Formats: sequence, structure tokens, C-alpha cells
Amino acid sequence: MVKQDIPVADVCSQIKVNTDYSTRYHILDFLFGLGAADGSLDGTEQTVLHRISGYLGINSGDYRSIYSRHATNSYSSGSTSSNPDMRGRDPYAVLGISATATDDEVRKAYRRLAMKYHPDKVEGLSDEVKRNSEAQFRAINEAYEQIKKKRNMK
Repeated sequence: MVKQDIPVADVCSQIKVNTDYSTRYHILDFLFGLGAADGSLDGTEQTVLHRISGYLGINSGDYRSIYSRHATNSYSSGSTSSNPDMRGRDPYAVLGISATATDDEVRKAYRRLAMKYHPDKVEGLSDEVKRNSEAQFRAINEAYEQIKKKRNMK
């Protein structure tokens, strides 16, 4: 497709038609990882990834969650996380919600993501997809734990 100079929108359309949402989510996550491989996501990369996200039909909450896990220095660096993947990340953005979300909304967002991106969901796929899913799941769990601790949630 690349050699034939097919537009990104058309490539994404084919991917969208032939894959499930979870697979498209992982594809976008991998693309973010490639974009952030040099330590940051510049404005052009962010714009392209946002466009691809739309073409793939990724919802805005999931986009924000992926973005927050990959963008460096995008949020307060005051995080005391022991997980290098979460240092400096906004735990609310990782869950795809705002800081004004109610405790119930926080729980719902966590449950939705935990069910959607649990590593068991990618059984039978490549080791790379499994490792990526495990890293995502760790980030989601840690974000939820940070919010619960900050809010004294049970």
C-alpha cells in the first residue's frame, strides 16, 4: 500500500473494516510508541496520530488514554509513581476521563478499560501484542490506584 502511495485514510479504512476495535486500539498504541521513540511526540506527529485515530474509529477517551501513556512531559511531573510508564502522566487522562469526574465515573472508566484491554483479551496474538497489552493494563491499574489514593476511595 505504501509503495502504491495509497492515502492513509484509505489504509485505515481497510484496517477498520477488517479488524475489531481492540486490534485497532493496539495498532494506534503501537503507532504512538513509534512516534514517541525519540522521547517526545512533536506537533506534526500528534496531528497525524489524531487523524489516524479518527480514521480507525478510536473513541476520544481511548485516544486520550493512549496519548497520556506515550506523551512525555505533557502533564505534571509531580507523580510519585514507581512505574516508569506512569511518571509524569495524568492518571485521569490514562483512564480517558477528566479530573472533575465523580468517583462512580472513575470506577466505570476503570472497569470499562480493564475489561476491554485485559491481557487475556489478546491471547493467541503475538508476544509483542501481549507485552503491549500487559503494559497498558499496568498503566490503567496504576492510574486507578493513584486516583483512589488521592480521593480516599475504597
